[in-house]
Amino acid sequence: MVQPKALVRKLKAKTASKARRSRQSLEQRSKNPQLPPIYRPRLTTLKIIQQLTWSSSDLDSEKLPVASGSWIGKLVKPLKQTPWTLNELKAAGFRVVPWDGISVRFSHILTA
Repeated sequence: MVQPKALVRKLKAKTASKARRSRQSLEQRSKNPQLPPIYRPRLTTLKIIQQLTWSSSDLDSEKLPVASGSWIGKLVKPLKQTPWTLNELKAAGFRVVPWDGISVRFSHILTA
């Protein structure tokens, strides 16, 4: 038989859990009201994205090759037959960005 105190604790925890889920759902809906529920990103995803820092790029998307209004990859001949060396890439304007080798968050965009 369940003790009355244990039952009360269990009911309080269940009520608190429902209230927390309801609050989180309302907060998520208020952040992306224009998106249908199936396409809304999770609240934790939004928080991670907000913490990222971005670098600008001079890439002009108007100049990308398109077919029927969407971008497609275009086969081009390689510029050279051997892999690029670090010094060649630096000379072309690339920069080295420190990375710990573990983190998967991209906070920099390399631009040429």
